[in-house]
Amino acid sequence: MNRLRTLTRDFLQTWWQELLAIAIFAACLIKVWTGHSWIRDLKPFLLALLGLVSFLASDEVAMTTGDYGWTRSQWREHPVEWVKWGGALLLLGSAVWLLS
Repeated sequence: MNRLRTLTRDFLQTWWQELLAIAIFAACLIKVWTGHSWIRDLKPFLLALLGLVSFLASDEVAMTTGDYGWTRSQWREHPVEWVKWGGALLLLGSAVWLLS
């Protein structure tokens, strides 16, 4: 029992931010699924989806959304932390917009 409690605590300490982001997105999904005006709610829902993807897969999004420098041989990536927390802000902002 003590080992299970330790494993659960370690899991939550490691993944609490990702679980919170998934829960916020699930609330947005439930709102769109049960709402009567899904066309009006489609734009904030897609922004919430973009925020969730940017938060959960920030390394891949930073690599994909990079750009070239002055020459074609220079590839610049956005900082991963900026992409991750920008995605979190986008998810929270669109959740407030959608759930209000």
